[in-house]
Amino acid sequence: MSDDRQFERTARAWLELGPTNAPDHVVENALFSIESTRQERDLRIPWRYSLMTTQSRLATAAVIGVLAIGGGLLLLNRTTQPPVGAPSPSPTTSVSTSPSSSPVAVVNYANIPGWIVFEHFGQAPDGSTATFDGELRQIWLVHADGSGLHELAPGMPGTCAVNHSGCKSSPDISPDGTKVIFSSWEQFSQIWEVPIEGATPTLVSTDCGGTIKGCADIDPTYSADATKIAFVRSGGPGSAGTAVIAVRDLISGKVTAIESTRVKVDKEFIAQPTWAPDGTQIAYHKDTQTPSDPRPTKIRVEVVNVDGTGLHELPAPASEAKAGDPDWSPDGSLIVFSTMPNREGEGDDLGSMGIYTIRPDGTGLKDVCGYCLNGGIAPSFTPDGKHILFWGFHTWAMMNPDGSNQAHINPSKLTWFGNPLGYGYIALLQPTP
Repeated sequence: MSDDRQFERTARAWLELGPTNAPDHVVENALFSIESTRQERDLRIPWRYSLMTTQSRLATAAVIGVLAIGGGLLLLNRTTQPPVGAPSPSPTTSVSTSPSSSPVAVVNYANIPGWIVFEHFGQAPDGSTATFDGELRQIWLVHADGSGLHELAPGMPGTCAVNHSGCKSSPDISPDGTKVIFSSWEQFSQIWEVPIEGATPTLVSTDCGGTIKGCADIDPTYSADATKIAFVRSGGPGSAGTAVIAVRDLISGKVTAIESTRVKVDKEFIAQPTWAPDGTQIAYHKDTQTPSDPRPTKIRVEVVNVDGTGLHELPAPASEAKAGDPDWSPDGSLIVFSTMPNREGEGDDLGSMGIYTIRPDGTGLKDVCGYCLNGGIAPSFTPDGKHILFWGFHTWAMMNPDGSNQAHINPSKLTWFGNPLGYGYIALLQPTP
């Protein structure tokens, strides 16, 4: 079944759009969330919800329709997620709360320069595909004013699942804004690079043949000088399989595993590395699970020196089971993360949606926003460090690093939510001169 938070977010959307759109909008999107829980296709065997029968879906639709009305009335009295404010597990670290937990937008982000590069699944956001496909991952580009919407390197690389040629995920933009590096989705989990204006992608994972050949490379991220990438490499059979943060020199092709980060994939999994601007450290998130039921029981951000020393877990709000999708600020002073990480290794919604910042040494944990415009997924700093970009449920949004000036970028032009057009997430803003 769909988690409570997903239902709550769907009900919130209905309330924003107006009760005249219920119950069809609520039921449709709730049923979509039941049937298409997203799955990472890594070497580990992911936990899945069983698909419901038609009879069960109809029964569930009836229940959801009733709950939508009752739950919606309850949500009318709940404008924001309560701030967490509880002390972190570290005895020397506490959570500070942003003074603007319920900000009023005073800015217009619709004219920010450069491309917004984003991963998307479902039906193509330009309406060029006729069916909703929850397993189809693509990378798209669009300007903040809504112009220029197009898929990056459509149909390429042709090494995805049998029915999904050209699936792409986990994009990262080069520091000079000219290239995009990404991992292919499904059985051929390899890393590719392509000019941001589009061309034939170049295979980077020349020594890793994808999951069907016993090696998977995912979640690449550029170093600040663009000479190296960090990524997650998985390999090994069954319960003996492992995952490790690795570094590839893009000039020589040499790959170095950071052995202190290696985990057994039947117990833990790692994802979403991000490189410190000075090149000395990498942050990533790790989820803990059990061999019999690999749903994450805890997700935390860890930081490690590139030479493998200094591995440490960053404190997170004591009330939250999740803390992931980290991204480093351009000046290296902060790491932003979400308590609803997108790359969470599959599983139940164990916490609430919010965005936090913290210093790399584990001090200064700050609650930036508790329910970030009904969103708060996959936050990333803009290249100038002046804003945080995140998925705001219907579309993307931006805010200052302290949580002020929250606003959707351009909801009239950039709203792609649920059926029929799918979901956009893991968005990045292109560095521009």
